This record gives sequence, structure tokens and C-alpha cells, in this order.
Amino acid sequence: MTTRFDRSKVVFLALSMENEEKITGYLKKIVVRSQVVPNSFGTVLQYADRDRTGSLDMGFPAYFVIDQAGKVQHRSSGYDKTAGIEAAISKLVAK
Repeated sequence: MTTRFDRSKVVFLALSMENEEKITGYLKKIVVRSQVVPNSFGTVLQYADRDRTGSLDMGFPAYFVIDQAGKVQHRSSGYDKTAGIEAAISKLVAK
């Protein structure tokens, strides 16, 4: 999906709660086409849903499409969510 969009208009970030030391070895083994951001727990909390009691209510993996103003335009979780994510990005890029 990352190659379908103009990189000057769309930024893909992979947020990890692990520290940089822990993910470095992993990233040497695989090719990741997005920028990996370690220690991202605070960022994930900023965009995560919460239930009535204030507890986190977020599936895994979680996906967020965020516009330039920082507003969440699309959120989903689970596997095989490419179609919805691409549609949300395409809509924002077309504006």
C-alpha cells in the first residue's frame, strides 16, 4: 500500500511500544516500507478508543488515518483492513 501513494502527500508510520534497541534487530531481518517509531505508547494512547470506564478499547493491530490537522479520519483494527484504509487515504489525498 505504501507504494501506491505519493510520498510527498502521505506518510506511513509504524508505531511500536518497544524501545529502539529491541526493534533494531527485527528491522534488520525484514523490509519495512514505513517509518518505524519506537517508544510510541503515548501516541497510541492519544488516538485509542476508550470504553465507558476510561479503559483502552483498541484491537490489534490498530490502524489510524490522521489528516494534516491531527484529526482521526478513519480507524480500524484487525487484519486485512487494506481496502478501508486505502479508501480513507484516497479521500484525503483527493481534497
